[in-house]
Amino acid sequence: MRLVTNRYFITFFLVVVLLATCSVGYSYSQKGARHYEDQIAVLLYHHIDDQAQSGGTITTVLFREQLSHLKQQGFQFITFQQFKRFMEGGEVPDNAVLVTFDDGYSSFYTNAYPVLKQLSVPAVHFIITKDLENPHHSRIPSLSKDQIMEMTGAGDFIEVQTHTNNLHNKQSEKAYLTTRLKMEGKAAEGKTEEDAAYRDRIVADIQTSVDKLKPLQINEIDALAYPFGIYHKQATELVKQAGIRYAFTVQPGILERDMDPYQIPRINAGGPWITPDMLMEKIQSQVMSFDEPLKTLPLRNVMEQVGGSVQKNADNQLELYLGKEKWKLISPTEAVHSDGKKVTFSKPLKTKNKRTCIDYADFQKLYGDFAVYDANTRRFLLKSAIPGE
Repeated sequence: MRLVTNRYFITFFLVVVLLATCSVGYSYSQKGARHYEDQIAVLLYHHIDDQAQSGGTITTVLFREQLSHLKQQGFQFITFQQFKRFMEGGEVPDNAVLVTFDDGYSSFYTNAYPVLKQLSVPAVHFIITKDLENPHHSRIPSLSKDQIMEMTGAGDFIEVQTHTNNLHNKQSEKAYLTTRLKMEGKAAEGKTEEDAAYRDRIVADIQTSVDKLKPLQINEIDALAYPFGIYHKQATELVKQAGIRYAFTVQPGILERDMDPYQIPRINAGGPWITPDMLMEKIQSQVMSFDEPLKTLPLRNVMEQVGGSVQKNADNQLELYLGKEKWKLISPTEAVHSDGKKVTFSKPLKTKNKRTCIDYADFQKLYGDFAVYDANTRRFLLKSAIPGE
């Protein structure tokens, strides 16, 4: 009799645990469980360094801890060739993860590559090629040709693709890729380049970068990461003209096969504040779908889903960041914007399963103009990322 009672109690307890989420179709999975299928989480890194400090730099120890934790939790790392086969209709393992790096820093060879080899985690690196001939000319030392060939010589384990040749620059805070540059010289009188010159410059730059990378690996150079993640419709068309088949953004999201191959989302993993658990949370937040009608939302998950973040300040208050927008939650019923504007919530914030939850209508008060709900995917996204907007 006691055995039966205990069995019913255990069953009841498990049901309660599964239902005690903030009204979302989502729960954490254990090692070996299926977090998601037929999708790819594409991670973005820049610089792995134990002395330098920046928002895009993490230590070797943290890098190893992040990857090890994901492996322990059942995530499976894939090669760039597996990614391409997936985009063409092939299969990937459950919980697939693709590791990507941008910029071509030599720290990839000295610090990241040994960790990747140790953990058997493949990666693809998008290289800025303008300093390829003189890798110590750049502000942060770049990868040399010999280093690249050594890493890519092992086959599909490490690949390189283009981050353009000389387009990773800005003029008057505007990206070279999407801007008609101002002409130089007295005769120019502040004029900008003609449309034809702009188109020729973009295509020629990308093709130059591809030509520089071709001798360094066997596999085709046909993918690009947009400099600064900035692009527009015409720039994408020029990227296509240059022979590129896949283009990667910095827009957060989980990759699905039917997505635009020139708007591939990536999840930022290279910030020094991103702990192994937080990285798993960032991935899970992109997979998570919401039950309708929308009610209470797990705040951190929604913010991560649209590319924002939630942080605690010195006063133990939560601060929400989305682009240049910052809200501080000064109480369970009030938030104040960095410009002084205050918002009073209709319902107090709640904590469920150690997660702060917010009423959907109150979330709209904060981000209704920026973060919107997509009924097709049952996820949140930035308004600027909606096709046709």
